[in-house]
Amino acid sequence: MELSIIIVTYNCLEKTKVCLRSIFAHAVPDLNFEVIIVDNNSTENIDSLTRDFPQIKLIKNQANLGMGAGNNIGVKEASGKYLLILNPDTELKPNTLDLLLRYAKEHPEVGVIGPKIMYPDGERQISCYRFPDFFMPLYRRTFFGQINKSYLKNYLMQNFDLDQTTQADWLMGSCLLIPAEIFRAVGGFDERFFMYFEDTDLCRKIWAINKKIIYFPFAEIIHHHGRASAKSHWLVSIFKNKMARIHVISHLKYFLKWGI
Repeated sequence: MELSIIIVTYNCLEKTKVCLRSIFAHAVPDLNFEVIIVDNNSTENIDSLTRDFPQIKLIKNQANLGMGAGNNIGVKEASGKYLLILNPDTELKPNTLDLLLRYAKEHPEVGVIGPKIMYPDGERQISCYRFPDFFMPLYRRTFFGQINKSYLKNYLMQNFDLDQTTQADWLMGSCLLIPAEIFRAVGGFDERFFMYFEDTDLCRKIWAINKKIIYFPFAEIIHHHGRASAKSHWLVSIFKNKMARIHVISHLKYFLKWGI
């Protein structure tokens, strides 16, 4: 098996169907691949996926285990040489899989490859970064970012030509192509991160074994993305928004693990 596509879902059935349609519509005919859906105990009729897409493998968890743990479960069932960690609210564009795989095969020094990510309206989504420091959220979510614009510009890699292949520190986990042996060598996702920072942490572990993290804009996906942790002022969100609290907790866990 050349490629295993892992998709972790939670109450996003219709978006998952759109994602699956794009996969099967755009995969090249000779690509030997599998699609593994890991459902984190959705309340929707998730079994309808196997009716509409009988070629997939569906794993149903008995609880919402989070993104990292869900992907690890999927990878345990995967037999592909390469893994594509893919969010359910994404759509692949034509040739996305072929371009990512071709680059991976030609560059064995690379541990993670991520495509250009676009919003549905065609705007580029920020998806490649420098490693954060402890005060990064203050610069992203408060007026401090306006005071020190160079800090954010560097963190968000806005001082690079992102129309060209670029080495990054970490990539957004919406779509990551990773050689399976590298993913397993670093122990996969750290399951202490329920959501947020699991992608930062994974890239940091892969970076630590001297494998490159590559942003590859010649492959593209569409991401139907809504920032669940940033729907109101950051201070209010901590008290009113569960996802904002999870984001803060993951932030603290990351720096407890890697140091400030």
